[in-house]
Amino acid sequence: MAATALLALGTLAGCSTPEPPPKEYATPTSLCGVPIDPALLDPLLPASGRKAVVKDSFPELKGGSDCTVVVDDSTDLSAITTWRELGTSVREIAAGQPYVRLDERISADLRYSWGDKGAVSKVDCPEPAETRRKGTQQLFVYVFVGNEGRANEAAMKKLILAYADAVSKSAECRGG
Repeated sequence: MAATALLALGTLAGCSTPEPPPKEYATPTSLCGVPIDPALLDPLLPASGRKAVVKDSFPELKGGSDCTVVVDDSTDLSAITTWRELGTSVREIAAGQPYVRLDERISADLRYSWGDKGAVSKVDCPEPAETRRKGTQQLFVYVFVGNEGRANEAAMKKLILAYADAVSKSAECRGG
């Protein structure tokens, strides 16, 4: 009987799913040229992989930025900064996203919205980036996970708050 139990355990152990390979890549320290704590990205990126790079998605984009974190040739996280007409609400931005539902949670002050796969926030710039924007446009940031990226509502909220704050101190807000 004991031999049967040991045989059964050995069979079960042989059928277990293999552990994913260990994470070999270094977590990026910036998104779209804006410094960000890699600990904020880690819970949203794949648990394993060999190489991570941040790529500009549309380098020709004027008045904003769009980049992706690519782990082993898979786009796993995207970050976007964009200017919208003054008066545009986070709710409007969140509801208008085709791939990720961002209007699941909205802050009491209506400044940011988040879900398990993405988030959007207004960015408070100390000065308008360009004279043409003065009084007419508002800066927003978006972050989305994709492909092998991991959905995580609490991590997404932390990331969007930190990223919006970092962008408020960046060249995009200073007009450079």
